Amino acid sequence: MRSIRSWRFVAAFTLAAAGCAGVPRPAGGLLEVADLAGSPPEAGPEAAALLLREGDAAWERRDDPAEPGRARLAYWRAAAADPSLYEAYWKAARASIPVGEGAADDAARAAAFERGARTAQLALDLDPAPAEAHYYYALNLGLLARERPSTGVESIKAMLFHLEQALAVDPELDQAGPRRTLALVYLRAPGWPTSVGDEEAGLEQARRAAATAPGYPMNQLVLAEALVANGLEDEARAALALARELLAAGPWRDAERREATVAADRLSNGLP
Repeated sequence: MRSIRSWRFVAAFTLAAAGCAGVPRPAGGLLEVADLAGSPPEAGPEAAALLLREGDAAWERRDDPAEPGRARLAYWRAAAADPSLYEAYWKAARASIPVGEGAADDAARAAAFERGARTAQLALDLDPAPAEAHYYYALNLGLLARERPSTGVESIKAMLFHLEQALAVDPELDQAGPRRTLALVYLRAPGWPTSVGDEEAGLEQARRAAATAPGYPMNQLVLAEALVANGLEDEARAALALARELLAAGPWRDAERREATVAADRLSNGLP
């Protein structure tokens, strides 16, 4: 079943309203980030591969609120078994996002997103070339900004840098996720001289995200948001209509379909 993964839609959406949190300090190692207490120690590539598959299986069951946490733990354990396993780090960073979104309070949410960002940093330390660690670092950072607002600009600068890095390597990652998130940062951040907000730049990125993955509903919703911001209401209505068609036609996860429908309704209600 395909997933809208609405937390990836919200990361940049909430950034401007929340402010910009400080960039998490680099992790000194996995044990400084991961909660492995009580987990049996494993070592070696074979054990790591088994744990990676365990994490992937839990991730596929992520409609169950307990499964993202199980996936993250399995990925962390895989990284502990084979510290050179880049895939385990970025997947743990990805899993930290729904773990944080499902947490019981603000402090637990912030802790999950900070752990996600710092786990992504460990992946970047291993290999800064691939796109995934850059992308999931940026998303965790955007969500951390929501939980720990401040007036600094370090987070938004870091977010833009890592989104651009991900975009340069793999523009199709997560259904054009780097470009979609860049669009939202430009649309939602305060404008110059306070920050990087630029509605025209947001529209350009949103159009290109929708062109890269036109069948992904969130790309059409972000495009509609950008069109509204630029006074192009008729085009925005067309993008919203397409998003609703895609939501109705696709085998999306029920909870995420509901969240996307709420976003579409909010945009529709804002149109004159």
